Amino acid sequence: MLIAWRIVLAGWLLAWFINTPANLILFWRGGDFPITAHPLIPELYRAPWLAQMSLTLPILGAAGFGFAHPRLLGGIAVLLGLCSLLLLGHIFSYNDATYTTAFWTSLWLIWGASRLSSTVASAGTVHHAIALGQGIIGLCFFGGFIGKLTPEYWSGEAFFHLYMVQKDSPPFIWIREHCSPQTMRYWATWFARVMVVSEGLLTTLILWPTRFAAIGTACVFALMILLATPQLLSVLGSLGGLMAACVFLSERRSPATEDR
Repeated sequence: MLIAWRIVLAGWLLAWFINTPANLILFWRGGDFPITAHPLIPELYRAPWLAQMSLTLPILGAAGFGFAHPRLLGGIAVLLGLCSLLLLGHIFSYNDATYTTAFWTSLWLIWGASRLSSTVASAGTVHHAIALGQGIIGLCFFGGFIGKLTPEYWSGEAFFHLYMVQKDSPPFIWIREHCSPQTMRYWATWFARVMVVSEGLLTTLILWPTRFAAIGTACVFALMILLATPQLLSVLGSLGGLMAACVFLSERRSPATEDR
């Protein structure tokens, strides 16, 4: 469990700090980033110092690789969860899904740290850790799936404008150079539907055998990164670490460790 916990922590920190340096530069430039008023966001959640603090404090999570005391690891997990929760409400970052997946993954870290003590660990801990991990990943895909259940996305119209027309990543540059608008709309429709169906299937991830869950997750992650941008790893990295930990635990558990 300690190794699995650290695998999840590694994925969390990697995902978190992919975009953090660029985000902090916006503040260090002395107010170049326009933080404006919003009727639904309190003044505290427009303060640059709160975003700076929340972005940088997770670096303390690296202590989780050098110490193994359950209470210390639990404190680290709570810190990561609070930082991601604060950024979910801040006007600078509320629309960035990085902090959504980070928050849900931090809940697994909090639970996992509470299971590391020999006084609370049970024969079913590994089984529960895998089920909780796959359930969290499925829940995050559920959010993406629900958000895409619109006529504009299913028809391919949203995908056409967001990706085929606007994206500057290599696949879409090549498509714009070699395909007619009609062909682009055709492919946009089917790409969009594949993504909707794929994310819909992954909402049931908690019911899948772990090995198949890992394969399905990896395929969808690869497709999303190919179609969008490698920076999407900031959103998917924490979930990838969680899935890797589930595979690690699944490959090392014995029938005796499972609940009957």
